[in-house]
Amino acid sequence: MFEIAKHRVRQRRLETIAVTAGFAGLALALLAVVADTGVLGDPTGTAIQPVSATIGTTGEAGSETIDAFLASGLYQFGWVLGLGIYFAYSAGSLLADDVDRVDVLLSAPVSRSTVVRQRFLALLVTMLVVNAAVCVVVYLGTIAVGSPIGPMDLLAVHAFSIPYLLVCASIGLLFSVGASTSSRGSVASAAVVLGLFLFARRVDGTPYEWLSALTPAHYYDPTAILVTNAYAATDGLFLLAAAVVLSSVGRLWFRSTDIR
Repeated sequence: MFEIAKHRVRQRRLETIAVTAGFAGLALALLAVVADTGVLGDPTGTAIQPVSATIGTTGEAGSETIDAFLASGLYQFGWVLGLGIYFAYSAGSLLADDVDRVDVLLSAPVSRSTVVRQRFLALLVTMLVVNAAVCVVVYLGTIAVGSPIGPMDLLAVHAFSIPYLLVCASIGLLFSVGASTSSRGSVASAAVVLGLFLFARRVDGTPYEWLSALTPAHYYDPTAILVTNAYAATDGLFLLAAAVVLSSVGRLWFRSTDIR
């Protein structure tokens, strides 16, 4: 029933392992940097400020705790930007080449909608694996360095990232259908996600800050979750709805490319 999805998951298993290992390694590297400074015993968290400045991360509202450090260093850039671009890039090559090989697809006893759904589902599997593995690594890592992070907050950061990453992948899906080649679809998708992220950062704190509501990153704030324990369930639902709409448009568009 899910043969296409299973096949794609098997195809992507080495890539999934590599991405998971890469982000887990990034998390451990950040924790190692903090642990090596010997500042985790400072209850105020002010001693961690030089470390944050060194790698270009800062906490929210002056908070420089391990939570804020990980939120900005790992999740704001690693998740919101890094994984967002990765899944947009990956989705950008899901279908682009197949649009030029319609006769091959139509020879199989599956609908084009099924092809889209199951290939997209394979990306979701990668999202879940990366999030689950890194969540465990981060939690155990913070325990190892003597500053355990709140498990529920950490779980929420990873859970709420799924709708955001689905939106990024849905953007890639649209470009995958519209692009003439997979490379063009991937590059264009990654560029759009990067552009939206930079735009949101650019208008932040300006009179035009309201425009950031047009970007997916506006609705996923790992720093707010880890530092202020702010769970915006409505934002997660909005992102999920946006992902459904965008992916549905991509699926219907792909169906319209059928040879009549």
